[in-house]
Amino acid sequence: MKRNYLINLLIIFLCSIFANAVSEEPHIHGDVDLNIVKENSILEITLISPAVNIVGFEHLVSNAKERLAVEKANLKLSQHEEMFSFHNDSCGHLETSMIQSGPTEKNRSEPSHDGHQHEHDKNVHSEFEILYRYRCVKEVTSLSVNLKDHFSGVSQINARWIKDGAQGGTILNTAKRKIIF
Repeated sequence: MKRNYLINLLIIFLCSIFANAVSEEPHIHGDVDLNIVKENSILEITLISPAVNIVGFEHLVSNAKERLAVEKANLKLSQHEEMFSFHNDSCGHLETSMIQSGPTEKNRSEPSHDGHQHEHDKNVHSEFEILYRYRCVKEVTSLSVNLKDHFSGVSQINARWIKDGAQGGTILNTAKRKIIF
């Protein structure tokens, strides 16, 4: 029991380091961060991407076309089987949670800014952040990441993981899309 507590504490500590590193760095267009944590039979994948990689823009949604692009992206991102695949079907999907679902809509009650732009509109950097949770019944040895197949704005994926007490990382791109743990 004490061993599990220490492992959980270590995982939480390392995840907080990853989260702080991600939040303090400016995001880079084309790059996606993929943080993977596996302990016992539960595997969690957190995908964080600038909105421009997914929908082609970062600014607040201002028209029906942009709203539809965000809705389609959220639908596609929720299709976990399209985004990831496991060697020998070692993991079954439990849930997908949209933590941040891309650019939000402009506040309709705000007065029009015709002829000028307010300071808060200039530095909008919207992101998509999704959590995928799986239960693994077999040993997880690899994970294929298929984001590039669906989102042309993705050029590289910075993958980091903590798996049963060990950690690692790799960079995925068009030529390399599989993580070997």
